[in-house]
Amino acid sequence: MDGSEPPRSFLCPVRAAQAKLGRLPYTCRGLQAKNVAEVRRHCLRPLPGKRPPHLSFLKLCPTCNEDFLDEIEYEQNHGKDGLNCGTPRKQRKGAGQKEQWDNLYKKVEHHILSSAIVAET
Repeated sequence: MDGSEPPRSFLCPVRAAQAKLGRLPYTCRGLQAKNVAEVRRHCLRPLPGKRPPHLSFLKLCPTCNEDFLDEIEYEQNHGKDGLNCGTPRKQRKGAGQKEQWDNLYKKVEHHILSSAIVAET
């Protein structure tokens, strides 16, 4: 960053997906995080009124640096702390954070859609 770029901020991916999908009411007031780690913490924090967090599971594999919303998938394919993961990748920084957020958003959107389908059946 050379000082001419505006600082990046990352929205709550759950709220962004709810807005895109027309899922109201929103489950939070939103977020403007400085990095994706802040977004992860937000998604795992209990919501006001003693409501559960946005996501029951969200973990970043320290080996491949991919986010997982499914605990069983994470444990089976990556193991505890990513010890079984065979795809090492460097952590995304700077402009790579946008890619990380985009990937997380896609997973959250899929999760919301999948949850809605299950709820309808």
